[in-house]
Amino acid sequence: MEILIIVIALSSFYLYAIGIIPLIQSRWPARAVNALICIGLTLPALVGYKLKGRRLRDIIHIDRKSILTALCLCAIAFFVNSVILTASGQRIHLPFYIIWEQFLWGCLHFILFVGTSEEFVFRVYIQDSFDSVLGRLNFLSPVFAGLVFGLVHFINGDINQVVLSFSLGMILGYARKYIKSCDFWSIAIAHGLYDILITFFWS
Repeated sequence: MEILIIVIALSSFYLYAIGIIPLIQSRWPARAVNALICIGLTLPALVGYKLKGRRLRDIIHIDRKSILTALCLCAIAFFVNSVILTASGQRIHLPFYIIWEQFLWGCLHFILFVGTSEEFVFRVYIQDSFDSVLGRLNFLSPVFAGLVFGLVHFINGDINQVVLSFSLGMILGYARKYIKSCDFWSIAIAHGLYDILITFFWS
């Protein structure tokens, strides 16, 4: 059952990326649909999470330490992946102007929807599943969850996306596993902020 739920979750992610991403334009109806799909991505993982007897209240707590941890993780991930992109021959660029509608939507979209949904699926549900499967080798669970996270992003057709996503997944995965102040909101917010920075400075 657990494997089936993981397959459903990953299939949902693929359907979202292949079918919905090309539809995202500057129109708000398309953006609203995209947001709803992001939320829907978490449903298979949420079902599996509840079937394990887990409670959402255990992961939804947020405090000041969560925010500070998120900022630190975002800075680390952005620095590491900026080094990777530089090594691959790409150059960082500073946007000369900002289209505020797109910027504000990006903040809302990446933090509230993308970061939240992807971190729940990959770092909470899938990584925890690897924890239980690997037993004494569970220190490798962030590696396997990060690998799955990276490979899923190959749908964009860019090997850099795989490497960057794997790197991000490893950083957030190990932080959640071993840093006491790192909770679900820490990695969700860090993921969202990281996506904003990568989008505006490297794409």
